[in-house]
Amino acid sequence: MDVRFLPQFTTPAAGPIWHQIPILGPVFASTGFCITAGYGATAGLLRTALGRVSKTLNRITALVFGALAIRLVWE
Repeated sequence: MDVRFLPQFTTPAAGPIWHQIPILGPVFASTGFCITAGYGATAGLLRTALGRVSKTLNRITALVFGALAIRLVWE
């Protein structure tokens, strides 16, 4: 955990900082986990969706790289 970001969220009016950091640490870790889990779930959904059209994507990518190679040769 990267605790150097936590002090900016502490406030002296809320009490001692050493009481606030143990609360902010798990909040920071859980939000990071939720964001990372969301990325993983999205990647899993995209993998199944893109798996159906992978041949077409490969052909489009080959055309793009071929066009870039031709452009590079002519420059």
